[in-house]
Amino acid sequence: MNVCRLFADDVKIYRPIVYPEIDFGLLQKDLDNLNLWARGWQLKLAGEKSQISHVKFKQEAFLRLNGVRLFSRDYVRDLGVFVSSNMKWKEHGFQVAKKASFVANNILRGLSHRCLQHFTLAFTCYGRPILEYCFPLWFFPVTVRIVENVQ
Repeated sequence: MNVCRLFADDVKIYRPIVYPEIDFGLLQKDLDNLNLWARGWQLKLAGEKSQISHVKFKQEAFLRLNGVRLFSRDYVRDLGVFVSSNMKWKEHGFQVAKKASFVANNILRGLSHRCLQHFTLAFTCYGRPILEYCFPLWFFPVTVRIVENVQ
């Protein structure tokens, strides 16, 4: 069973890989059909921007889109969230911290009055949304233990 997800100008296509020799061929057919559909609507899929991510599977897939070979990555960016193949959030945390730091430094440079109140207000508007975007997804561990206080 293949799955195709569309959001704005972003397309994801995936399928479980059980038998690599069969499933990679089916995945390539899925990519070819997606490309035919896009051409029918006069859309061009960017093979050079496309990526493959293996989750719990390490065998390399030799897939093509628009004649461009797709390569697997350790992580892919999906709607602003960096998802790694091992389902750890280290890269996402690094990217979020880097972007928030850049915004904070630019806010400090741009303020004519260097007071804490102005910086706090500006960072709340511009920096905090970067830190909080999809926060429940990447901050909390995959398994959550609920501890009840029983007396």
